[in-house]
Amino acid sequence: MKFYFMIGLPTETDEDVSAIAQLGQKVLTEGLRQNRKAEINLGVSAFVPKPFTPFQWEPQNSLAETHQKLNRLRSQIRTRRLHLKPHKPETTYLEGIFARGDRPLAKLIVRAWEKGCRFDEWDEGLKFHLWREAWEECGIDPHFYVERRRGREERLPWDHLFIDMKKEWLWEEYEASVQAAFVDDCSTGKCSVCGVCDYKEVRNRAYELPRYDAAGKLEKRKTTTEVRAYIPPVPPVSLRGGQGEIHPGFSYQCTYTKSGPASLLSHLEFVDHIRRAAARAELPVKFSQGFHPQPRISFGNASPVGCEVSDSFTIHLLRSVKPEDLYQHFNQTLPDGIRLLAPPVLISPP
Repeated sequence: MKFYFMIGLPTETDEDVSAIAQLGQKVLTEGLRQNRKAEINLGVSAFVPKPFTPFQWEPQNSLAETHQKLNRLRSQIRTRRLHLKPHKPETTYLEGIFARGDRPLAKLIVRAWEKGCRFDEWDEGLKFHLWREAWEECGIDPHFYVERRRGREERLPWDHLFIDMKKEWLWEEYEASVQAAFVDDCSTGKCSVCGVCDYKEVRNRAYELPRYDAAGKLEKRKTTTEVRAYIPPVPPVSLRGGQGEIHPGFSYQCTYTKSGPASLLSHLEFVDHIRRAAARAELPVKFSQGFHPQPRISFGNASPVGCEVSDSFTIHLLRSVKPEDLYQHFNQTLPDGIRLLAPPVLISPP
């Protein structure tokens, strides 16, 4: 059995780290009662603060701090069948540099590549000493990106990106976490007014929000509230046919070519580029049903990496689009090396 843990979270104490080993020992003791061959693996990774989260202002543990905590765990795990499986601290440190990085880091990536860094996500492929040499040659201080606490008013590299979620709300959530305050789940409790829902096009699918119940301040969100009535999700009327069935939509066969640098893309990367291009072109793409809707774009056999090919895929749209417009919009948003060869052909409905 394997358990996953994270170290380096804000407000963490040495006792919190030691509790990982203690919990593992308790689980192993119980497991040995059931099976004499029981073994427990403790997967441990270090916390990396990310943009657009309440901890985006927090510092990340340094390499020395992460190694110290892992050594503490190793010293407390003396049982033969209890194994520590940590994520490599050097990999986590690099993740921390780029997670909240800015444009100057582009030259670091190029320099590291020039020095021979490849497949660094794999432990056996990581050449951390080359990364260290690269940032020294580029005059980049990793401490600035990883181990520094940001101020509330500091302009962050991603502030120009708008995701509806308010920066002030993220700061309130950060303060709530420091105070260990309980914040309701907005699907069953009080709305925290994060800014994502506009209650017109974007709204909670499960629960109605009375206007008077919205409270964004931390002290107000500590209060309880009644559960809203359940509202079954209703698909938009425009997507349905006469008998309440999902509209079959319109299917177009698109002939494309993949050449030049694009020929080095894997099939999954190519699929991702097509999906992104359709989104950038604002095409009315039809999505699959279920809990994880996916765009309805069908591809043929995967082409070998490094081969230039001409093939076709089928895209399913919710409404009819002129083939000439579809051809123009797609080619304007596709990356270099991927192009539609001709206006798509409408194959259904006939």
